[in-house]
Amino acid sequence: FSQGARFAHLAALLHQEDPSEWFPNLTFVILVAGYDAPLPNELPPINTAGKIPLPSFHVWGLGDKLITPDQSLALSELYVEPKTLIHDGNHYVPTKAPQIQQYIDFIACAMEAHVTTGANVSSSVAKVSAQLPDEETTAMQEEEIEALEAIFFEGEIEIKSSSFPRNYLMKLLPTEEEEGSNWPPRPLTLQISYPFNYPLEAKPDFRLIHDNNVYEFPSKRAENTLKILRETAEAEIGMPSVLSCIYAVKEYLDSPATDTNAEIPVQRNIPSKDEDEQENEQDLATSSQMGPQKTSPENIKRGIIEGLEIAEQMLKEADTSEEDNAFSNGNDLSGKGGAFWTYTIGLVGKPSAGKSTFFNAASAFSKQRGVSEGTSEWGGASVAAHPFTTIDPNIGYCLVPAPLGSCPEDEMGSLKHTYGSTHGRDPDGQRLLPILLKDVAGLVPGAYQGRGKGNRFLNDLCDATVLVHVVDASGTADAQGNTTGDSALTNPVDDIQWIRAELVEWVYGNLMAKWDTITRKGRKKLSGMFSGYGQSQAMTGRVFYAIEKYLEDRYQIDRAFDMIETWDEADAHRLVSAFLGKFPHDHNFVYCSRFLVFVLTN
Repeated sequence: FSQGARFAHLAALLHQEDPSEWFPNLTFVILVAGYDAPLPNELPPINTAGKIPLPSFHVWGLGDKLITPDQSLALSELYVEPKTLIHDGNHYVPTKAPQIQQYIDFIACAMEAHVTTGANVSSSVAKVSAQLPDEETTAMQEEEIEALEAIFFEGEIEIKSSSFPRNYLMKLLPTEEEEGSNWPPRPLTLQISYPFNYPLEAKPDFRLIHDNNVYEFPSKRAENTLKILRETAEAEIGMPSVLSCIYAVKEYLDSPATDTNAEIPVQRNIPSKDEDEQENEQDLATSSQMGPQKTSPENIKRGIIEGLEIAEQMLKEADTSEEDNAFSNGNDLSGKGGAFWTYTIGLVGKPSAGKSTFFNAASAFSKQRGVSEGTSEWGGASVAAHPFTTIDPNIGYCLVPAPLGSCPEDEMGSLKHTYGSTHGRDPDGQRLLPILLKDVAGLVPGAYQGRGKGNRFLNDLCDATVLVHVVDASGTADAQGNTTGDSALTNPVDDIQWIRAELVEWVYGNLMAKWDTITRKGRKKLSGMFSGYGQSQAMTGRVFYAIEKYLEDRYQIDRAFDMIETWDEADAHRLVSAFLGKFPHDHNFVYCSRFLVFVLTN
């Protein structure tokens, strides 16, 4: 504290200069009201050019007049990845329960790193800090943060650092105000930091920030909250996982309060019909914000059909345009310096339609969820003749040939095989590209309202660039995935129609939750919302332009997206319908859109 912190900083400087000579067992420093000052003349020469890699925790008060906040901040910036605790007080050591917990958490992390490496933690931290994310990892981190900014309300997310190491704050808000839940009375904020190799090889770092005392938010409940975050992230390594973590922890906090000494299992139970009836159904289309103007069901249906017409026209134009290749979905996979784009395909459909079977057939390898301890996690997705075999999404990769003309060597003809290709080539010499394949749990009618945990399953699709609807062409399963047999066959066309309706209402409900912000910020906010569904700004721009052109030609409405505040429910449904793409109707199954593709199983 204060002068003691100055002394500890000098010890860290000496340790950095020669760890074997100076304090060889130094593991971390906690500096309260710390400051930097000229080095004493008695010290040997010290190189102060680089940052100190020792784990450090810096604490200061905004009202401190002796050691100003700027002095303590300047000291923290001399360390690699400093952790901070800033309070509203003056020159003292804060010792409230939440603050003490932060000290404990920091010490535990520093000691765990020290024990795990079996060596001085300084060298370990220095080695990691010297590594920066590569270009692809950087792009994935930036895209996830942009998507979160589009999905959550203004003020719910605060970016603290947009450069490496990236970190930001997320406010955790109750889904509903219910007594007896695990939510504490005072707000919870989640600090999220990205390691250099997240998401491909590591999970994000989480820290809870709050002002609740141990009676309002028991330490065991806080530990369970962090446990759910970390275990959910662990299960999603290889892909961006923050959104899944947020939904998982909110599901726990929304649940009835549990014994403060009890461990909370992360696994979810397979939903039964009784649970579906008792489950709290959330209608995402219902919001405290004022939505678009009310209109009749007939007008809403007309808006949806017009959206289909717009999407169909876009597809026809794309078929004749090399620039709008359907595979790229408006997201450039090459050119302009070789930008990276993670292309994700989400498998959607009712339970027991064959999604996991298709996933196993299509993926080069897959990461199976929910395996028992001691067994390998690598293998095919679980397949069984009953609904909800899949609960957590299965993740895998498949290799697909690049579209002709999309790679520079395509112009070389028979010589193109002389060019290197990371993942090889197909028999025709086309470069193979890795595509992420995501098999999510089956949807049931009413999924967008929360039935059958539908909200959670739909949210698993947020990062998908394209949705593939796997359709049960045999008609031997009902909408809940239960076997009906040959005596009560269902119509696959009905499945196509109600699945699309669920997707439309899901996206529409998400728009309604932010409609007030959308009407204030206009086209830019709306574009950001749709970019959160795995689509580029270029793609959403094309959809907006097509809708404006359609409305101008048919209704003589000019620049419709400059008048969003005048829209009614039919206008919003038209937008969502056009964005989702062309769904086949009647008995035409052979159709592929930008966003929705169909696979028939039997």
